Amino acid sequence: MAFILQQTRQFKGNLDQLLAKVPDLAMETVYHRLEDNPATHSKSLHSGHLRRLGKKGSGIWHSWIDNRYRLAWRYDDPGFITLLDVGDHDYIDDYASFDDDRVIGLVRAIQRSDDDTKPKPRTWQWSPPPAPAIFGHCPPRFLQLLGVPEEQVDEVKRVTEIEQVFELSLPDYAAQNLAQVYTSPDWSLDDSFDVRSVFYRANADELEAYCKGEIKDLLLKLSPDQDRLVEMKTTGPTLIKGVAGSGKTTVGIYRAMVQTYVRELFRTGDPRVLFVTYTETLAKVVEQMFEELYGQEKARRVEVWVLREWLKTYMSDRPGSRPVGNDGQLNDAIAKGIRRARRSFPDSTLCARGNDFFCSEIDDVIKGRDLRTWEAYAAARRTGRKTGLQQSYRRFVWIAYQEYQRQLEIKGVFDYLDLALHALQVIPQDPHFEPYDAVIVDEAQDLRPVQLQAVSLLAGGSKARSLILLADPAQSIYYKGVPWKDGDIHIAPARSFSLKKNFRNTRQILAAGWSLAQAGVSEDEETIMPDAADKRGPRPVVALCADSDHHDKFIVETITDLCNRMRFRPGDIAVLARRNDQVDHLRFVLKRAGIPVVHFREDAFDIFENTVKVVTINSAKGLEFPVVFLARLDEGELPRTIRADDEEELKAELRGERRLAYVGMTRAAQRLYLVSCRAKCSRFLQEIDPDTVRRQRYPSEEPVGIPF
Repeated sequence: MAFILQQTRQFKGNLDQLLAKVPDLAMETVYHRLEDNPATHSKSLHSGHLRRLGKKGSGIWHSWIDNRYRLAWRYDDPGFITLLDVGDHDYIDDYASFDDDRVIGLVRAIQRSDDDTKPKPRTWQWSPPPAPAIFGHCPPRFLQLLGVPEEQVDEVKRVTEIEQVFELSLPDYAAQNLAQVYTSPDWSLDDSFDVRSVFYRANADELEAYCKGEIKDLLLKLSPDQDRLVEMKTTGPTLIKGVAGSGKTTVGIYRAMVQTYVRELFRTGDPRVLFVTYTETLAKVVEQMFEELYGQEKARRVEVWVLREWLKTYMSDRPGSRPVGNDGQLNDAIAKGIRRARRSFPDSTLCARGNDFFCSEIDDVIKGRDLRTWEAYAAARRTGRKTGLQQSYRRFVWIAYQEYQRQLEIKGVFDYLDLALHALQVIPQDPHFEPYDAVIVDEAQDLRPVQLQAVSLLAGGSKARSLILLADPAQSIYYKGVPWKDGDIHIAPARSFSLKKNFRNTRQILAAGWSLAQAGVSEDEETIMPDAADKRGPRPVVALCADSDHHDKFIVETITDLCNRMRFRPGDIAVLARRNDQVDHLRFVLKRAGIPVVHFREDAFDIFENTVKVVTINSAKGLEFPVVFLARLDEGELPRTIRADDEEELKAELRGERRLAYVGMTRAAQRLYLVSCRAKCSRFLQEIDPDTVRRQRYPSEEPVGIPF
């Protein structure tokens, strides 16, 4: 292969001196051999590594010019050779380091006269390096996300000056975005592969349409009804029930800050306000929303915690406390508990049940309701399950639970509900504990009774004046019940409020989601029928893909199309999946396609930054996005494979799975895509009212398209 020769400043300076001293220095042959391919001329060039540089010199070569002079060089980017230095052999062979190996230009072909085909000595021509293509390293899809039409991507990649962008007849918004990106202080050519650094914050707020960020309007605005709840005075524990999209979290955020101002008026010292969430994702987002509204300094007035993390931190140095076991320890303990129960009841149908069933029964019924004896468990109503679970089955579960607890003691660890149970013993006895001035609990419907008891203690007890619970029973995906009294929280009817207006979803998305949510609802479930807002949009798309590869391709192409047509930014889009391994796979797929993507566990996660968010459905509770892709809606995934002993138990488990799908669907404010593989299509897609969705096969003769 042929090579392009480029020079360093050090090489050019020493070569100029040698040419002045030695007029007959003949390097033409050396140049042509290096250009042609030094490997094929290794013998004639006497090439070898510069051994004196050790490992650093393993990639640096020296070649003969003649008996006296040597040339030092290295292979660089594909197709390039960099000339590092030139001098007599003692100088080159004794080389210890290169002072300046920066490339300053290229070596042009040697001039030839019209009548002489031989190169003329000392007619070297040097050219400055060509201007780099400022978007040359950007993946094509990255440019499409900025609005560059696919057929003009190659033109943009050849641009060497930003002014040339406006000469390409690009759409105005695409030219503006390219100029804004290039002039960002975060931009550099070396970092152009890091697409997250290019999608920066300041200019995303400046552009009126594409770059304004729809997500801020979703998360931070209040309606008059919401505003009244923010300003109301409370005289005891207060419950604000709201349908999906009613703005419960936003009310809680404003309410928390109002509490800090109220406390400042009536007491000295800094107010202590606690905002409790159930998931790490929501906690991180709430912190960012506080900063967005009030700035970092004022935002610090409110502590934002995941409840289990607050308890773990508080209990870490308390007598009798233990560390929380890791997943491996807890799974091993429950597995040994099940094996112990099987020996006592070898013929029980519960022998076929997996860990999930027993963990749910222990967390939701036994520990969640603090049932300390067999008699209490035998008489307990299994909230939210409808079926009673016959006594022989309960015996099986109780033996498994007792062995599970014994194994935790042997390992010297707690699980998270042990942490709450132990905290209920310790906090009332702690003379140094001071209740918070106000406590706001988001997604309260997912807390077990013992966790609600712990929350009430943090606010000063069951009759605390400043305890506010935000909840939606229809979205309960962890605890199947609404146990306010079981949690020792007594809410008077006058302190219970409902937000029925759905401000988040379009009518079309809400209709599809609610039609699924109502399929198989039991009579004892508490639900609130949402009132649809006036927002309208396209029907949700049910994408039935040929296989897993086409499933991923549909998501990538549709995201690109949404951004390319300037309807949305990457930061307005979320991709939700059931399991963490699916999330990891989707992150890889999007990143490989050149789409900026982030997961909430990454340090770079910011709900307002312009990157696609990929999270589990559980982690997305309490969040909302203009566009949502609900991925892998396949049978065996959502719903998961369920083993049940009777029809009622199966229906109860399916209700929980259906609620999870409903949560995922109602994260979408403007556009919703339900993506499945045709051969494994989820039964839930059949339960959705067919008039509320648009079904699409992919691939098909029709393009993916977007229903505008």
